[in-house]
Amino acid sequence: MQPGSNQYMILPVAVVRAAAALPAAPNWDTDPLVEVLVMGYGTGTFYVTYTRAAVGGAVDLQLQFAPYLEDQAGVEDWFTQSLYAPGAVVAGVETASAIQTEYITYTSTAAGAETFVLDPIVLGGTVSRIRLRCRESGVPGTPGACHIFGQFSFIKVYDAAHCYLFTEVNKNWSISMVKV
Repeated sequence: MQPGSNQYMILPVAVVRAAAALPAAPNWDTDPLVEVLVMGYGTGTFYVTYTRAAVGGAVDLQLQFAPYLEDQAGVEDWFTQSLYAPGAVVAGVETASAIQTEYITYTSTAAGAETFVLDPIVLGGTVSRIRLRCRESGVPGTPGACHIFGQFSFIKVYDAAHCYLFTEVNKNWSISMVKV
C-alpha cells in the first residue's frame, strides 16, 4: 500500500436477520430487529436466503435507516428507503416529481432455499444504523423462512503517516489514529 492511496476496508459478515419463519403480510418483522452500526461506511451488500413454504411464496424486504447511534426520545428514529421519479420538465412550469417509500419483493422460482444478493446499498457515510425488515407476501397463510447477512465497507484514506479507523466498542464509536 502506497501512502496517499485508497483501500476498501470490509467488515466481517453481520447477521441482519436470523433464519426464522416470516410474519404474514401485512405484518412486518417486529422489534427487536437486528440493527447494524454502519456509521462511516460507504456501501453495503445483503445476502438473502429465502425458503418458500408453498408454491407462489414471496418475501418483501424493506430497508430502514437511522441517523442516530441510539434511539432518541421524542423524534423519529427510523426512516424507510424511498424511490424517486423525476417529473417531465416543461419550460416555464415547475416540475412535479414523485417520491414514495419502497419495499422490494422476491418471488420464489422453486422449492428449497433460494439465494440472492441485494446490492449495492449506498450509505455514503451518512447513516448510523441500518435494519432490514421482512414479511411473507406471496402466500401469507403459509409463511416461508428468511435468513439475511450483510457486509459493509468504507474507504480508508492514507496520508504519509496516519490513517483513521472507526472501531466499535459496545455500540460506542471512537476514532483511532493508527500508524501506517
